[in-house]
Amino acid sequence: AWIQQIILSELLDVPTSLESGEANKKINFYDERNALDYGVAYPWDALETATQVKDCRKVNNKDGGNYTPCCQIMSEVWQNRRKNVKELEKKGVIEPYRFLGVFAKAGWYIPRFTGQRDPTLLTYLGLQGEENRRKLAETFLLPTTWLEYCDEVSPDNCTVPNNITARAPADEDEASMYFSQGLYTGHFRAMAQNDCDANPTTCHGHFVDFPCGWSTVFQAQAFHNNIALNTSGDEPFGSGYSYPRLIEIWYAANATKSDVIMHWWQPEALYQLFLGTDAEFQKVDLPPASLECLQSRIDIDSVRCLGDFAAEQGSPEGACDDPDQALMKIFSTGLFESIHDPSIPEATRSPAYDAVNDFTIDALQLDEIFELWLNRSVDRYGFDARNATCEWVANNLEYIQSFVPWSYPRAIQDALQFEALTYTALALGVIAVMLACLSFVLTFTKRQKTAIRYAQLDFMCLLLVGLLLVSIAAVISAVSNTDAQCVSVAWLINVGYTLQLVPLIIKVFAINHLMQAAKHFRRVELKRISLFGAVFLLTFVVMVFMIAWTVIDPPRIYSRYLLTGNTNDAGETILSVMYYCRSGSVVWGFISLAVQGLLLFVASILAFQMRNLRHELNESQSLATLIYSHFIFWVLRLVLFAWLENSEFGSVVTGIYSLILGLDSIASVCIYFLPKLFFEKDVRRTSLFETTSVTKSTVRFQDDNDVAHIDPESDRTQSENSGVAHKGLNKEGSASVSDSLHGADCIQYEGDCPHCGREIVQELLRSELESSDETVPLNYAERPSQHDESVVEANGAN
Repeated sequence: AWIQQIILSELLDVPTSLESGEANKKINFYDERNALDYGVAYPWDALETATQVKDCRKVNNKDGGNYTPCCQIMSEVWQNRRKNVKELEKKGVIEPYRFLGVFAKAGWYIPRFTGQRDPTLLTYLGLQGEENRRKLAETFLLPTTWLEYCDEVSPDNCTVPNNITARAPADEDEASMYFSQGLYTGHFRAMAQNDCDANPTTCHGHFVDFPCGWSTVFQAQAFHNNIALNTSGDEPFGSGYSYPRLIEIWYAANATKSDVIMHWWQPEALYQLFLGTDAEFQKVDLPPASLECLQSRIDIDSVRCLGDFAAEQGSPEGACDDPDQALMKIFSTGLFESIHDPSIPEATRSPAYDAVNDFTIDALQLDEIFELWLNRSVDRYGFDARNATCEWVANNLEYIQSFVPWSYPRAIQDALQFEALTYTALALGVIAVMLACLSFVLTFTKRQKTAIRYAQLDFMCLLLVGLLLVSIAAVISAVSNTDAQCVSVAWLINVGYTLQLVPLIIKVFAINHLMQAAKHFRRVELKRISLFGAVFLLTFVVMVFMIAWTVIDPPRIYSRYLLTGNTNDAGETILSVMYYCRSGSVVWGFISLAVQGLLLFVASILAFQMRNLRHELNESQSLATLIYSHFIFWVLRLVLFAWLENSEFGSVVTGIYSLILGLDSIASVCIYFLPKLFFEKDVRRTSLFETTSVTKSTVRFQDDNDVAHIDPESDRTQSENSGVAHKGLNKEGSASVSDSLHGADCIQYEGDCPHCGREIVQELLRSELESSDETVPLNYAERPSQHDESVVEANGAN
């Protein structure tokens, strides 16, 4: 298990831990205390938990409640547990088992010196029968703990050092030991169970059995083969011994040359340690194993550790020796399902399953590890074992690397093949920011320019704020790799496009509304606070949406990996990582794009409606071009957003998205702002804010009360003071002019000839403008006819 943990953790960068089955038992290779605790041998429930949760990190064992074991792989399972394995397979908890590569043997063992003393002890024939009862009882005595020796054997309670103990035990752990190097050699003593004179039919030798939870059929083997051995270990129910105590008992037998018979197995470190010594493990032969014998054995797990020895005896047919066993490794079905989930790209798929599935090791290789372990003799049941494992892995690195799946290990690098796209998008974003800032400065410095006055400085500033926000979003989007950047980009885009589109809609709507009112000689009032209030109200709605988006399902940074097939100098396969932003649900993004599309649709309709205004005020062409440009880029963003949800090239999509934002902002500046700042002739003409006479109504925009209204009470005095009058007569001798909000492209005369004076007026106007750079107030007025007359006036307008 340690070798597999090293392969996964160090060669494949897969964090791995070992499950002992108990909360206070630690066996991780990387344990900071170098602990080597032995927990539950086969925690079957841990496999069931792993199948249910698939990821053991989801199991909460940190609250101090009941401990829930969880493991996805059992790296060593003996074949005598085949019944348990088959049951778990039927339940769908585990996959069919795989061969680990090791053949193991378990059984009864005695030291070689015991076999040399009495070779008959090496076979069940020399053990069974009443004739061998006394021999067994007198040979195999009861091991004595350090505390028992001091309290019950030592005449001075270990206050005086002797050849067995140097002192009394210092704590509870020492008190329960059967051997301690240099302090307590161990002691075996005859007890009542060994006294065949007092108990001729029930006396027996002592057998050192496995701990509770380990598989053993000692009771069946001893009882049905009529072997006078029994166990009475320190465990409360199983009467066996824990793994550390088993080791101490064998050390004590070697130190005192006392006879002992115990359950053990190979390959194993203790077996390897005493190999070649007089305390070498010698196998005791029992009746040969057979398929019938193995099938006749009871389910030992159902009766083990209950203290009912009679229940453990089973039938005579199951009293044979343990066969050689091929060790298995088993996997929870949850491991395969979690690793090979179709939603996980191959580039990010964990190599753990394939690596452990391919891993094998044989008995000779294990013997090499045991030899390295035992030869160090510094911290035998702590760091020594880890040092031996690490040293063996280093010495056999080529063999270990053969289990590393193809394309592993991997090194993660940023997707440099898309570096040009990133730099291009970043450069365009910076250019867009600079153009927006430059437009701000020029718009303010040229605020008296006719085109800017007609376009309304306040609304142009709002548009520029929106452009600046989108431009900043383009810059941030090009380099986004944090959650904060993702959230900021979403805010900048939505608020920025809102400030670009909503002021246009409000402005065009107001102009169209006043134009229609003038045509029908109706009184209209437009309050500045109402216009800007509408802008900020819609912007506030968008911000509320953004707050809900940020709180409920904020955009976060995600990464996608691309397996390149290239390797670096260390031989690692390069895995390119690409970052992009997205929320858990695509609904938020589609709502955002849908709102922007709706605003574009409304703006396009209103721009079409103002197509008949005179040239200075008629922005329909530039607005239509601007809206068309926004629409094209909006469609591209919509396509990219849909592609992002299914594309493995998230970083590419994000780079193109940033590119589109930058181009959109640059196009907006070029289409709408640059012509007004540099290319339109700076000729002052009458506008909404300069005098223009219109029959039946007067419009005023005044800064003092921020109201634009049509006033039917004005008289013709305003027109008489305007300075210039151009006449056109109808049948009744009076001129009646119908003008749009900002002046008329077409001056219509009432009467039978609605267009008879249009060409004359336009020609006169052109000739006057060509001969003068001064502002020419346009005042069409005549003496009052039978119709009422009024004057349109705008004082102090911006």
